[in-house]
Amino acid sequence: MDAVFQEGVLSDKIILKSIFETIKWIVIWLSVASLALDVLNQTLMFDGGGLLDVALILILLLFQHRLQLSENSGLLEEKLGFYFLGKSILKIRHLEIKEISVESISTRQNRSFSEIDIHYVADKEKQCSYTFRCFMQLKQVSSLISQFSKEKSDDGIEPERGQGTSPHILTIDKFSSLFPQNTIFGNAEAKKRFSISLYALPLPESKRRPVYFTVLCLALLTGYIAYSTQDWKMSMAFMVLTYLSYWAVRALVCSNYYVIPTSPIDEITIDDRELHLPASLFTDKKPRTVNKQDIISIDSIWNYNLKANDELIGSTMKRSHLISVAFNTSKGNTIEIPHWSVDSEGLVFSLLKHHYTVSLNKTTKMVYPFKVHVSVFLLLFISMLIFESLW
Repeated sequence: MDAVFQEGVLSDKIILKSIFETIKWIVIWLSVASLALDVLNQTLMFDGGGLLDVALILILLLFQHRLQLSENSGLLEEKLGFYFLGKSILKIRHLEIKEISVESISTRQNRSFSEIDIHYVADKEKQCSYTFRCFMQLKQVSSLISQFSKEKSDDGIEPERGQGTSPHILTIDKFSSLFPQNTIFGNAEAKKRFSISLYALPLPESKRRPVYFTVLCLALLTGYIAYSTQDWKMSMAFMVLTYLSYWAVRALVCSNYYVIPTSPIDEITIDDRELHLPASLFTDKKPRTVNKQDIISIDSIWNYNLKANDELIGSTMKRSHLISVAFNTSKGNTIEIPHWSVDSEGLVFSLLKHHYTVSLNKTTKMVYPFKVHVSVFLLLFISMLIFESLW
């Protein structure tokens, strides 16, 4: 047989392991090292702690979260669950995407991390998108992208710049059907000026160290207080303070970084012929006035957010939200403008009203990721209450 293993590649398969599956090995080796030290010190006893370590190792060994492309079958699969010798024990999520249904695939590298965005057509011609994140594995990412790369259209002619090559081009009607709460079904008045909150713009990579250093110091202080006082209430309070410190320092850093004294106006201006884009949106910190014909694309992404239904207690309803907007122009590309920093839905609606071409793609990113963080804090709080009552 010619089945040859490469790093993450098996003859007809390309396999990518997620960040979580990569991190699990750190936990496994730390647990194994702890057990080995206990054996060497002759202190290993299979009480509750020892059995818990062994159980944790076994569970982590079975855990898999992978993106896999089978070149023979032309099937792209996401596998999330617990597997033994290739057999599924417990499936948490299993997504299958046919290769022929993939419309576009792109990747972004951030230091040692890769993020893969896949846009595809699901059943009933539904436009969908999927994002997979992994650590390193640049060779496998490159192999995956090369399978889908199409520099030309089927007739061999390259699409012209600015012609709206995306299959997700928006119209007023499409936008109004997704965001009726902001457009009054297409009859709302289009604004011409949109202010940008600088503190909510993306944290620059060059400014991450002071933010992370602050959070690390507070995290170490929280750990010290938890260990020395055994006071779970104070520990929880410092844990919340550590979390809030990230957002506070991040906002302070962004406010200072994006303030440009030579170009103090931080707003997007729209009219029928051109756009004025502020200097804070460009890496060279220079403003742009862009004619309509100089715009290559205006890309926006969205997702649903679950919201409590006021009419039915205990039920939830889906509500569409834009997550970010980015301008790609012949005079330079802007950063992704998150919905925290601007009225993104009003911005896109006004662009459509002024006859600009805008594409809209669905993503797997959460609209409000802090909801997960709040849920984790509540889970920790409840766990501590239960632990104290049992103790």
